[in-house]
Amino acid sequence: MFTEGSQYLYTATRKRAYFDQVTILIPKTWSSQPEYRQASNESFDLADVIVAPPNPRWAPDPYTKQYQGCGEKGVHIHFWDLFLLEPDVEFYYGPLGNLYSTMFACIYFCYFFFFLMFFFSKQNISRMQD
Repeated sequence: MFTEGSQYLYTATRKRAYFDQVTILIPKTWSSQPEYRQASNESFDLADVIVAPPNPRWAPDPYTKQYQGCGEKGVHIHFWDLFLLEPDVEFYYGPLGNLYSTMFACIYFCYFFFFLMFFFSKQNISRMQD
């Protein structure tokens, strides 16, 4: 998702932006693995992207949490773990990398999500009519 999202972002910004480094925090409740490194100054509270239980208002859709207006960075992007694990998610939402780069634009560049909610609603309506 992050590699593909970086490619979308790189193309959309005419080669001006991409994800150079992604850090994934593993919950302390998970068993330790040799490839895991100790977090230094990263924390869940300061994360740009979180994977957490769904917000009933938006579930199962991902969303950006924003309190500021245009021109101000939002709080974070919220994904639900079951959303990311759903085998058919790309059928309904498109490639996850594209979705992530769009969410990234929402939180950093004041690219509001309204058209996506309409698109997703249309997808769900057509899915229910099948």
